Amino acid sequence: MRSSEKCFECLRLVIVLFLLLLAKASMGGCIRPINKGTKSFGHLFDTQLPRGPVPPSGPSPCHNKLDPYDYRKVSYSDGYIICP
Repeated sequence: MRSSEKCFECLRLVIVLFLLLLAKASMGGCIRPINKGTKSFGHLFDTQLPRGPVPPSGPSPCHNKLDPYDYRKVSYSDGYIICP
């Protein structure tokens, strides 16, 4: 009975180590290697940053529903818009 418990503990340790090794190996798959000769890392981000401001595709019903400086407008409970 004692040897089977020891074998079970050893097997559990091997499984945990295997899962840790598998997790570390899968994390390294998306890492880009950096050449040691380069002095600037700016070229690594050229393809990841947006090139400029993007105009909106249309007016948003969520913004500027009531003008804070115009007190003649009134907000009603059935006029609410649920924004994402």
